[in-house]
Amino acid sequence: MFKILYVCRLFNGLEQSVMEEKWRPTGVPTIYQMIDRLNTSEANLKLILTAKDGFSEFAPQQNKNIYFDGFSNSVTVLKNHAGKRNRTITKVWRETIHFIHIFKHFLLYRPDILYFDHGNIWAAGIFARSTRLPVILRAMGVYPSMREAVTTQTPSLFQRVLRWNYRAPYAMVICTQDGSGVEKWAAQALSKTVPVSILLNGIPRPQSIERLLQKKGKIKVTFLGKLEAAKGANKFIEAMLKVAEHSPNNFQFSLVGTGSLEKEIKKKIEESKYKNCFNLISRLENKLVFKLLHETDIYVSLNKYGNLSNANLEAISAGCCIILPCSQQDHGIDLATDQLLNSETVWRLNDPEDAQELANVVLELASSEKRRLKMSNRTLKLSENLPSWHDRTEYEFNKLKQIVNNSR
Repeated sequence: MFKILYVCRLFNGLEQSVMEEKWRPTGVPTIYQMIDRLNTSEANLKLILTAKDGFSEFAPQQNKNIYFDGFSNSVTVLKNHAGKRNRTITKVWRETIHFIHIFKHFLLYRPDILYFDHGNIWAAGIFARSTRLPVILRAMGVYPSMREAVTTQTPSLFQRVLRWNYRAPYAMVICTQDGSGVEKWAAQALSKTVPVSILLNGIPRPQSIERLLQKKGKIKVTFLGKLEAAKGANKFIEAMLKVAEHSPNNFQFSLVGTGSLEKEIKKKIEESKYKNCFNLISRLENKLVFKLLHETDIYVSLNKYGNLSNANLEAISAGCCIILPCSQQDHGIDLATDQLLNSETVWRLNDPEDAQELANVVLELASSEKRRLKMSNRTLKLSENLPSWHDRTEYEFNKLKQIVNNSR
């Protein structure tokens, strides 16, 4: 057995568990699946969740410890000391306070290994440079700010600090292969001596699933993800309103997620003539997500940052007929997606910003049930070669165990 101090930002998909004080994640399976694997007899887990900007709408008013059933230790939640003040000095203050609390738990808990997600990169870099214990950095894909920090010719002070943290002597950096161009970023950002493991997320493995010609009814089109411009939520609504205008009685559109555009999207739907065609779901437990996807005729992802996300992999596992954007060669975005999903398996949009193009594609696919079925069966066939969540978490768990054993 080994002791692991796991420090992770408070994601939107974990906030309901914190609010209800019951471990019932509604998202980020790449995080909670690994937490569940670590919370077994083979490891002793101490989990710290840190509230940051932009990852959760829930703002805990104070630090607190939660005793989830089945957890060997309390889960510590650290509030966002910067609040809603988007100023550099308040963010520095938050990171300083978070570091002090993490350091306190480090002294009390005495772990064998430390594990930080990118939201806690400042603490990760300091620990990696100041302790002999192995420190793992976990990157869930690459955001534009991460890419800009290592490519800009005139870095700000904040970007210089990020670069310093990126080049710390981690025992390993584990990156999600989500199509965001993580290979290129890792080569630019990380020390050449640090091992890098780039892993595709797991998929649910249903006992049996078969896509058959469906009985006549409304075509169900699904969008699953944050309601943000970067995820294309606004363009999805714009396009689906065009589809509804063309064929108002033949479609049902589902959006699952929350985000900064939620109120704007709700208002746009309410003010339209087709509000009865839309179904908005803020949160959906993961076991119900797969049921929704299995009932979906057309699945749409417009993610600008990469399209091998958890939601898209689940859509593949459910055998959905899928629409995705084309790759972005300049930034290396979705080059991995190109290798995994060819043009016969999914439909690739030339311009994800063109709502009319998306509307036309949805109408074209809706008109051909046999074509949808052909694409669905190809994604199902592909899913047979993708790792299950058990395989994915077991691989990472064994990596951590090996690192601990080598450090002793």
